[in-house]
Amino acid sequence: MTSNNNPQSGKEIYEQKILEEKIVQDTVSEILSETPTTKELGPLDKLKQLSKVIYNPEANVPIWGDLIIRKKVTHITGDPGIGKTTFTYALGLHISNGMPFLNIKPHDNKPVKVLVVDFESEEGLGRQKYDQMGEGFPDDNFRSIFEQEQYIDSPKMIEDLVVIHKSFPFDIMFIDNQGTAFPVRDENDNAEAIRHIKILRKLAFLFNCGIVVYHHPSKSNNEGLRKGSGAFAWVRYCDISANMNEFDPMNHMVQIEYTKNRYVENAEDVNFQKMGDSMFERKIIMDMGTPKSKFATDLVKEFVLTLHGQWQRKEIVDKCRSKFDYSEELYIKTLGKLIKDELVKKVEDKYGYYEIP
Repeated sequence: MTSNNNPQSGKEIYEQKILEEKIVQDTVSEILSETPTTKELGPLDKLKQLSKVIYNPEANVPIWGDLIIRKKVTHITGDPGIGKTTFTYALGLHISNGMPFLNIKPHDNKPVKVLVVDFESEEGLGRQKYDQMGEGFPDDNFRSIFEQEQYIDSPKMIEDLVVIHKSFPFDIMFIDNQGTAFPVRDENDNAEAIRHIKILRKLAFLFNCGIVVYHHPSKSNNEGLRKGSGAFAWVRYCDISANMNEFDPMNHMVQIEYTKNRYVENAEDVNFQKMGDSMFERKIIMDMGTPKSKFATDLVKEFVLTLHGQWQRKEIVDKCRSKFDYSEELYIKTLGKLIKDELVKKVEDKYGYYEIP
């Protein structure tokens, strides 16, 4: 009696394996190629009449708030120790279970698959971070890679990601961090940065996922570039760029401040409070002008508004410095907000002076 199942022969299995390997290799070559792999457009094909360009804003599908969008690359800069890794685990474990994080729900309130590619830590630290999150966080939709040997732009690493995505189709890939993920010779080299960003964009399209890259600049990097996340190209060519700043150290207040978001007009900065070494408060602390508590910016605002009369900016900053122990940047930024809200006005006939009613 013969079977009707017709199992594959050894030759067929071998040929299928060879075909799959070729597809993977072709994909890796396409990702790393610096020349177009599609048919090159002629000069007239490149000429666009804007009224006939098809644009679908609904294609920009958010995964988590304004920060992570499908097929887009997000770049976040923050000082070492500010909590980027812990933030990633807390965010990932919440939304991979379909739960809101900081009052921001994952898209459609559905669980998303999260992959963290950690180029710095060992897996023991990852397990420690997971244990610190507490009970109630199954990690069925959360995976980590602890990579100590490969850069993310190496053929072997991209091949691994292609194979992994087939069995674990992740919606978000966190890369921690830029400096160890890429073979960077000079973090201020724009040409090198552009090449890296192009690879990430190809990966985001290939995997239909959002990619988040963390970066902390070297101490040798100057302040202007520091806020620009290393090479200016990272800010210019990434889809979304933000800084993670601890703006109120006394109360462990952290802000994710957007420097650019191509797809969300007036993207809302995210403010939150670190709760110990392992958790964040699961709500937005400052909510569109109605803060639930008085933190640094609010305290400085109230104080400045008590300084009735005309003052130079330096005098206002000096008064704030004598009252608080915050940064000069915070005082200047707060003054700017008061001017924008027309609570403080510039004196027209006295350059550099401000009128506080």
